[in-house]
Amino acid sequence: MISTDILKADNRKTMLLFAILISMSVLVILIMLSDSENYFTPWGDKYRLFLYTSIGLAITLTPIIIIAYHDRASFPAETGFRHMIKVTFGALWILDGALQLQPEMSYGFLSSVIIPVVLGLPALIQPFFIGIVSEWKNYPVLFDAISAILQITIGVGLLLVSRKLLLKSILLLSIVWGTIVWVLGEGLGGTLTGGASYLSGFPGSALIYVMVAAILIPDITDEMAAKIMSAFLFSVFLISAIEQAMPSNAYWSGSALSSLAGAMASNIQPVFLQHTISVFSTALLANPLVWNAAIVAAFLIISALWIRSRRIAAWVTAAVSLFVWVVFQDFGIIGGYGTDPNTAIPVMLISTALVISLKPTEGRTLSQSKKRE
Repeated sequence: MISTDILKADNRKTMLLFAILISMSVLVILIMLSDSENYFTPWGDKYRLFLYTSIGLAITLTPIIIIAYHDRASFPAETGFRHMIKVTFGALWILDGALQLQPEMSYGFLSSVIIPVVLGLPALIQPFFIGIVSEWKNYPVLFDAISAILQITIGVGLLLVSRKLLLKSILLLSIVWGTIVWVLGEGLGGTLTGGASYLSGFPGSALIYVMVAAILIPDITDEMAAKIMSAFLFSVFLISAIEQAMPSNAYWSGSALSSLAGAMASNIQPVFLQHTISVFSTALLANPLVWNAAIVAAFLIISALWIRSRRIAAWVTAAVSLFVWVVFQDFGIIGGYGTDPNTAIPVMLISTALVISLKPTEGRTLSQSKKRE
């Protein structure tokens, strides 16, 4: 007999899943309607894109849904940090896959995003990806559909699957595909270029997806997972602070800092958002020294806090990430060829998960606990 607690947990999980999917569906529909006014794709190609995607998802999702339904009462209700980021990033993967189906993606995404990224890769690995680009040119609709199928399958798997072997297989797939996206779609997240900054998306949202999968595969505690993620975010913000402060990157004067926000203002989006970002861009141009000093200080403080107190670090990181996501990353998915919400939002969601899942006494670091002993 299925216990009442299991049924309640199962119902909550189902309601959460539907709420997430409905919210994302509305968002994607609004974005697609907006993009349809600015980009043209032949109806034949649109039909083939959705046909390929529908067939592919029917093949990949049917066994996942059947297994999840069969196992719905066999596993205890999950809680804690690792479960929260599993559900959160499952939803993000679905969103990314849905965005891959935007009207402009089959053709414009290749020429406007993939090709410039590949040309900027190190010469050692560039030939391999040039071959992929060549095949993509020949079958743009098919490649677009495959990308959407993989991402939506990963997302649904993370949301529904509880069996360890199947879940770990999905996580391994997310690491492989996330790495490909990080290299081919994000150019290694700017890690090999000068001026890499959290403002512009360093170290790349796909790398964060990979990092999340990497801490979900082993059977470790929530506390250990939180420590690993804290160390990762410490490194991200420390490197960003260093890059932001280096004189050679020109963030202290001129238009280097302002142009990061200014480029976002040129995206196709509602006028009030465009105006808001333009105002910030102008302010950054007028006082680059003051603004960059504040940004460097904020990154250094966040980096230090991830060592001293995870709870405070999480709150500050979430607040700063929200500001960065709006002003410098333009919500990641508005207009143009955005297929993910950029780096700041997954970092903000990880921070939120830490705040929610950790008890007040768990905000202490290991070093502080030893000191008290």
